Amino acid sequence: MSEKGFFLLETIVLGAILLAGISVLGAYTAGRQLVVASQDKMTAAFLAQKYLACRQGEIAMLPAGACPDKRMATSVQRNNRDFYVETSLCPAAPGLMKIEVVVRWLPEGKQQQLTLSRLVRSDD
Repeated sequence: MSEKGFFLLETIVLGAILLAGISVLGAYTAGRQLVVASQDKMTAAFLAQKYLACRQGEIAMLPAGACPDKRMATSVQRNNRDFYVETSLCPAAPGLMKIEVVVRWLPEGKQQQLTLSRLVRSDD
């Protein structure tokens, strides 16, 4: 029996199996990166909402004529990632204050940012 070309056929089959394995691994890696990115964005959104609500409550509890701190910054660690939260208050119009919360984090060396803002009544 002749075995001419049999080695070539084995090589092609092995190459196809390796290519399929690498493709599955690549898809898994890309999917995992998307999951981590979405977790970071959700965490940032929850942090921003939390600090926005805290600042809004702080304004509501102030005595008439009192001035809250204009800027605050803090660092928070969640999901093995450091998030930097900055809040700022500024007058938007008579009787209105604008609260702005900026959340920053560094996934894989590239800075990401989420900003939320809200107008609230201030009794001045």
